[in-house]
Formats: sequence, C-alpha cells, structure tokens
Amino acid sequence: MEPKLIEFYLKCMLPELIDSRYNRGMPIREPAFIMQERAVLKKRKRSLSGSSTNVTTVQRRTAL
Repeated sequence: MEPKLIEFYLKCMLPELIDSRYNRGMPIREPAFIMQERAVLKKRKRSLSGSSTNVTTVQRRTAL
C-alpha cells in the first residue's frame, strides 16, 4: 500500500501543492494512471450492471 501512496503523493498532491492550477481557475492535474483506473472501473461497472439485469430477468422467467 505504501508504494501506491507514495506514487499518489508525488504525482498528484505534490505538483498541486507546488504550483496550484486550481487557484488560477484551471483544472487540476490528472495523471495517466488515474485516468486509466477510472476507465477500468467504469468498464467494470457497466459489465456488472448489465449482468445483474440478466440475472433478474432469468429469475423472473423461472418464477412464472
């Protein structure tokens, strides 16, 4: 867990502390590893929501 915290601090927090873009009305920095993880989570969430709908449909059909 410590390596992930160090990476987060060095790539996300430290640059904003040194040269804040937020105070200048600019969007905060988004490192590539965070954007990739967001995409993976979004894809995983879509696949889980789609599969849960299918299970519900199957359960309804078998109940009838």
